[in-house]
Amino acid sequence: MVDPRIAGTALIALALPILFAPNATAEVSSIAVLDESMYETCGEASNGCTVLVTATGADKEDLLTVSINGVVVSERTPVYSHLRSKYVVELSWRPTAAGTYTLTATQGTSTRTTRFTVCPEILASTGSAPFAACKVTAGSAEAAGSAAG
Repeated sequence: MVDPRIAGTALIALALPILFAPNATAEVSSIAVLDESMYETCGEASNGCTVLVTATGADKEDLLTVSINGVVVSERTPVYSHLRSKYVVELSWRPTAAGTYTLTATQGTSTRTTRFTVCPEILASTGSAPFAACKVTAGSAEAAGSAAG
């Protein structure tokens, strides 16, 4: 039979490292949707876009997941970009249809969401006022949740 005092002491010894472990911090700090090239305007159906997600915090190199309309399109580890002086995940995206897309990036317990509206090609090529309205929603990022850090 095990002495209850020894068992209790062993349990405390096992629990202490867990109780006093430092909090892991990873945060998705931004999502941007950018033109892929100067020859194509992102925001027009079938034109190329670049999705740029920035990660910060001590665990910024942890796996980061990007989804568009709930479908995972990327699971990558952010890399340091000397050009941007930040840890980023960068991916190409070519929306195939007009409409509003929800882009979500998740890293650990941190999630950030943005909505991006893509105009039909015909509307974009006419230069009409509704096309300008389509692009207004680009990059309207909002924090859906964030890790403390």
